[in-house]
Formats: sequence, C-alpha cells, structure tokens
Amino acid sequence: MIDFHIPTLEDKEWVDSVLVGSRHRSCVYTFAQMYLWSVHYGTQIARYKNCLLSKSGLGRPCYIYPAGEYDIAEIVDVLEKDAAERGVEFGFCVAEDWQADELDSAFPGRFARESSPDDSDYVYSAEDLINLSGRKYHGKRNHISKFTREHPEWSYEPLSDANAADCLEAGMIWYEGLEEMSDSLAHEREIIQRAITRRDILGLKGGLIRVDGKVVAFTLGERLNGDTFVVHFEKALPGFEGAYPVINNSFAAHELSGYRYINREEDLGIEGLRKAKLSYYPAIMVEKFTLSER
Repeated sequence: MIDFHIPTLEDKEWVDSVLVGSRHRSCVYTFAQMYLWSVHYGTQIARYKNCLLSKSGLGRPCYIYPAGEYDIAEIVDVLEKDAAERGVEFGFCVAEDWQADELDSAFPGRFARESSPDDSDYVYSAEDLINLSGRKYHGKRNHISKFTREHPEWSYEPLSDANAADCLEAGMIWYEGLEEMSDSLAHEREIIQRAITRRDILGLKGGLIRVDGKVVAFTLGERLNGDTFVVHFEKALPGFEGAYPVINNSFAAHELSGYRYINREEDLGIEGLRKAKLSYYPAIMVEKFTLSER
C-alpha cells in the first residue's frame, strides 16, 4: 500500500521541484491548493520516485493523475494494487485532456473518459489581463475608469507583513456581509485566513486595493510552473463598484508580467461566476476528465 499522507509544509520543497517543469495547466497541481484544502477535500499525497501521486475524497478516495517523471504503465500497476488493498475502484477523478490521451495511448480502449465541465479551469493570457486592449475589454476599462472617478485616491499594494492584518479584516467583513453562510464558505473563510498568515512559507503572492485607507479588495495565488500563475482567492467589498476589475488588473500588472498565463480556476457550475470568467475571454479552457476502467 502506498504511504499517502496529508500534505505538510515539509513536503513543499519536493512537490515544487516535481511541478516546476511540468506542462500542467490545472489548479489542482499547486502545493498550496493541496495543503490548504486537504481537510475539506481529503487530499493526500505521496512521492513515488520522482513523481507526485495524490488522491482526493472523504470516505472513498479517488486518484489524481500523476505529475512529474513517470512511466504511466508502472504508475497504473502501482495504483491498481493500492486501490485493491484499500478496497476501492481504480481510476482517475482528475485528468487533463493530454493526460487522458496519454493513458489511452498506453492502454487503448481500457479507460472511459467523462468530461466534468463545471471543473474546467479558465486560463487567460497574462498580457490580455494586464493591458485590457481592444474592443472586447472595453467594458472592463470602463469599470476601472468609473472606479477611479469615484475613488481618485485609490491605491494598490502588494500583500506584506505591514498590511496582512488589514487584508484579514477585509476578508472577515466580506464574509460577514453574506446573507447566508454555507459550510463550504465557512471553510473557505478559514482557508483564506491560513493562506494570508502562512503566505510566505507557502510561496503565495497577493495584492490589495485601498480606498481612503481601507482595504476594499484583495487577491492571492501562487506559481504553478514556469509560465503559469494560479489565482486562488479574490474578494471585493460590496459598495465599491468596479473593485473586482481593478484588483484583477492591478495585481496582474504589478506582479504577474513575468508569466504567460494566469489560471483563475473553475466556475463550479455557478452561473454568475461562469459569466464573470467568460467576460475576460480565456485563452485556454483546461477541461478535466474522470478516467474509469470500462
């Protein structure tokens, strides 16, 4: 049986070393994502040679497609045995399209793939989010202009020790303003607190917007690989129209010019979130699949 364990901070160095040269675009392949959400999703990881193995799920776990250097035939054999010993069905609950193709090439016709549209990641050109050029971003530029007219003294700051407490306070105000607090949102609130307070050791980078000295929007994310950055969290207080486009654009312009792509994660099937993400015109939709034995 593979020695899977809940991610710890001691795992970050080797996990990063495996992922840094990867071709992955999915947000599931970031250390902070695995570490911060491990309790909520039941995420566990293991190192097999120079490969990252991971599984997710409370009760009946499923495997995530491996990352790093591996022979997929060997990995399938290893994971099949692990699944048998645990008494669970073998398959992959998360795989990108090229990974599904890789598996099908190694085992023609053995695995069925099923798309999970609500879990597709929205990946944007960093240049597009920084410049907002052209007619398609006319509305975004107008939102930013209106915000600037209404709040001419607004300012951007990178997230740091000096302003982390203000950022945490803004987060608490955002959650307190919700009409209903679901278990998922309550868990997210705790995770954002951990992410902000442990941002340095987790390798997270963030930014915030102030109006009249008050933090009205903030964002936080991490590097996925050499050319892609993943935005994990973005919040803006109600009553500040245009704050979301402002923090989105400001953070990209100040912190992410060295990346080719910015992954802003999935829409979870939430129609309003889907509409908002589509309005930024993704360059790539990272479709995710479940791969199960026929």
